[in-house]
Amino acid sequence: MLSFLLHELKPQLGFFLFLDELFQKEFGKTILECSEDEIKTVFDKISYQDNISDELSEAASFFATYRHFVVTGWFTSEVGMKDLGYKGNIP
Repeated sequence: MLSFLLHELKPQLGFFLFLDELFQKEFGKTILECSEDEIKTVFDKISYQDNISDELSEAASFFATYRHFVVTGWFTSEVGMKDLGYKGNIP
């Protein structure tokens, strides 16, 4: 079971390891040690794929995929649909 989970989570673990290296490179500390402004600076860099450096392109792609999953999960949940005011197929 553990080997299956590690195999399935390998891309996610790689992304988090990359983020850790990025924070170390940018600020000389881990993400947990960074201020909100420092964290926002890094995520602003990878939030959009327009004009992104080759070094950050894979991280930006991974982040875009996760953002899509989160938004889809939210707006297809009961609370997300209420947030939208969606009432379903009603006349």
